[in-house]
Amino acid sequence: MRFGAGVWMAAVFGICSLAGAQTPPPPAKPTLYYIPHTHWEGAVFKTREEYLDMGLPNILKALRLLKAHPEFKFTLDQAAYVKPFLERYPEEAAAFRKFVAEGRLEMVGGMDVMPDVVKPGGELFVRQMQYGKRTFRDLLGVDVTAAWLVDTFGHHPQMPQLLRLAGFDSFWFCRGVPNDKMPSEFLWKGIDGTDIPAFWLPGFYGLFDGGRYEPALEVWLRQRGKALYTDEGKLGFDVSDIGEWLGFWHDLRKRGAIASAEVAALDMGELDTSLLTVGKTAMVLAHSNQLVGFQALVKSKLGMTMYPSGGTGAKYGQYLKPSMLLSVYARTRHPEAAVKLVDFYVANREAGMILGVERGVPASAAVRKAVEPTLDELGNAMASYVAFVSDKVSDLPAPPPQGAGEIQTVLRRVNEQIGFGRLSVADGAKQFIAEATAVLARG
Repeated sequence: MRFGAGVWMAAVFGICSLAGAQTPPPPAKPTLYYIPHTHWEGAVFKTREEYLDMGLPNILKALRLLKAHPEFKFTLDQAAYVKPFLERYPEEAAAFRKFVAEGRLEMVGGMDVMPDVVKPGGELFVRQMQYGKRTFRDLLGVDVTAAWLVDTFGHHPQMPQLLRLAGFDSFWFCRGVPNDKMPSEFLWKGIDGTDIPAFWLPGFYGLFDGGRYEPALEVWLRQRGKALYTDEGKLGFDVSDIGEWLGFWHDLRKRGAIASAEVAALDMGELDTSLLTVGKTAMVLAHSNQLVGFQALVKSKLGMTMYPSGGTGAKYGQYLKPSMLLSVYARTRHPEAAVKLVDFYVANREAGMILGVERGVPASAAVRKAVEPTLDELGNAMASYVAFVSDKVSDLPAPPPQGAGEIQTVLRRVNEQIGFGRLSVADGAKQFIAEATAVLARG
């Protein structure tokens, strides 16, 4: 038996600086600038107050990180987001202003909210900048110069002129580009000839669409004290559970935090079509023994970490899952030979040295100890990860019932239909439960 464990797999980019008086400088390497920030919706599907209740705790989290980690920085936009925070949490105002003054809490956007800049008239856009920049100056003493419109769906050709007149010196955006071949940095010239440096954050999402991924659903259910399948081979959850799961991912999809339905549909469930492999997301959910395969396809160095814990009071959702199972026919005429063969694969050090960890980390501690000195960097990463999570996992569940493979397909299809707007979350949850129950009944 060989173990693997669920993992968040992410691209890790290093920034390196080398210098020497007598040696020539190394070849220039690309530099990735990572900008931690949160995007807050002022009013879309909920009221302003409801969105503030959801969004202001993110600023509290950012302040905790800024206090705990001197090297950490964070970015905030929209006066309508920052001003209510200072009003609701006056006890945090001093720390907030301190981090702003130090340049560790950066204010961008310079507008009241992030407006639609195509449909409304020019005066509305001008008023947004006037009110927003004045609010940031009065509250924090800063003049915001980075125009930050990462969630608007198009950009009027007069914007370079208006942004420059308002005192902005750069423009950052995500949407509204004609095609993926456009450069990520360029000088945008408006209809009057005014130009402004523009920075496009191209076609890249933080995470793939995990709503379709059955292992992630199982971890989430186990954290809540439920199971994907019962010992009797029935569904271990109900329509409210799957509705909450699908709704969680649909909300992330609407916010642009995960891949859109159109992009997610390109992932066929194989390593070479994974959104991490094709450069569309920074993170995917996978099994730890897939690190070798992913790293062979991805140029950037990959790292691994556990699934989210589920919060205070949650149970351990992950478990050490056998990535390779050796089975013996119950009516074999050669039981001793069969057991001897299985024992060779599981407990023999020589077999362990031959197999390594590409198909999973050996379950036998003795074999694992013998193999570890021979492992390369990726192999050591896999073995270290399994060792790290071993005291943070729960028991192995019962084997999945007949038909479980088909249910994975149902989950993907229903999640995709919700993403494309063909089903509501509520209807999708009902459809999934009905289809999955029918599959299990059919056996």
